[in-house]
Amino acid sequence: MTQRRFFIPQAAIEGDKAWICGSDAHHLRNVLRLEKGDEIIIVSEGQEYQALISDFVDNQVLCTLRDATVGLGEPPLEVILLQGMPKGEKLELIIQKAVEIGVSKIVLLDTQRSVVKLDSSKAEKRLTRWRRIALEAAKQCRRSIVPQVEGIYKLSQWLEEQEQSEETLFLVPWEDERRAGIGEVLKEHRGIGKVIILIGPEGGLAEGEVAEAKRYGAKPVTLGPRILRTETAAIVAPALVLYQLGDLN
Repeated sequence: MTQRRFFIPQAAIEGDKAWICGSDAHHLRNVLRLEKGDEIIIVSEGQEYQALISDFVDNQVLCTLRDATVGLGEPPLEVILLQGMPKGEKLELIIQKAVEIGVSKIVLLDTQRSVVKLDSSKAEKRLTRWRRIALEAAKQCRRSIVPQVEGIYKLSQWLEEQEQSEETLFLVPWEDERRAGIGEVLKEHRGIGKVIILIGPEGGLAEGEVAEAKRYGAKPVTLGPRILRTETAAIVAPALVLYQLGDLN
């Protein structure tokens, strides 16, 4: 039987003891019905621990840590997906598959053609759900970190807050780009440590948004002769990047 994985903050570890709290503790005890002495895997900040369930204390689970290893679920390349807010359940699919592929962070953007508009209270509730989806996907595919889900930003706001680095490749898959194929661009940047990918919502990015991204060093690229839906492009582009520069090959 596959051992269950539980992500906890580093602060929940004290020596060879660790605490699982909140909804994970409830799930472990009341849904999975694990018992004292059962073996699980605890993951914290890239470290994985073989652990034994030692005790149930109120609404918490006390575990004893044994062997610790560096997690193997993380690619050697940091990939950040900037995603224009799509409609319906598409975003849940994008988050789940991006985590499985190996994306390190997902940043949600309120772009010019985004149909979905959320006020701050609704956005915070949705972010809680989207982060839970990322957590569950990270458990399922044996990631060693839970990729962050951040937002909701204006593109200009997010770009202005970022530090420029020569070690970063910024790609904008865009249907109006005809010459620069993503494969050729990636071949020119082997050894890069970080890739940012900007994907538009339904209807794509406005020309002004692409121009704004270019002012911050972005390179428009084509994903091929066919127009992809936003949820398809958000999966295909990171997969191509992590195939060429990461560990999907």
